Amino acid sequence: MKPDAVSAIAAVAALIVNIVFLALLVKQLRLLQRQINDASEAFATEQLRVKRQSTLEHLAATMEHRRLVSSEVPSDTDIQAVKQFTRDADSNSPRGRLLRNYLNFYEDLAAGINAEVFDIEVVARTSGTIIVRVFDAYKDFIDRVRQATGHNLAYVEMEYLAQALEPHLERLQQASRDAPGERVSIP
Repeated sequence: MKPDAVSAIAAVAALIVNIVFLALLVKQLRLLQRQINDASEAFATEQLRVKRQSTLEHLAATMEHRRLVSSEVPSDTDIQAVKQFTRDADSNSPRGRLLRNYLNFYEDLAAGINAEVFDIEVVARTSGTIIVRVFDAYKDFIDRVRQATGHNLAYVEMEYLAQALEPHLERLQQASRDAPGERVSIP
């Protein structure tokens, strides 16, 4: 056999080995990419589960405090009592301080949700309607506090949350109407 033929065969063999190696490398890279994607998805799923769990734990841990502060102010469903209670409540009066304590609880919770520390879906299911009603019921008082203090950001977290909760609550209500008694899954 001629040296040129041997060289050509060796070159072809080397090319075939390189192609096979390249194909295996591409396959390994695709497998690695799939594993990275799976790990990222698993991490995101676990982070969401932890966030939801911490939201529930926070709500459970503050349940007694919420009950106590809400027992000292009129119910958010009794609009006339709220108006009467807030009529003479400026931000420095005993009623005003009581109301600020009550609203501050929801403002702090709203800040945690708006900052994505807590999960809005869990809150929508557990307290969403209450938060929206509280904000709506006490909005006149909140506006007066903003004007009196010149602090336009007073209770803005609760306001943003009340607006953000609306589509979540509508979706939950629609799912309940579409399939009464069935479990509504959290996306």
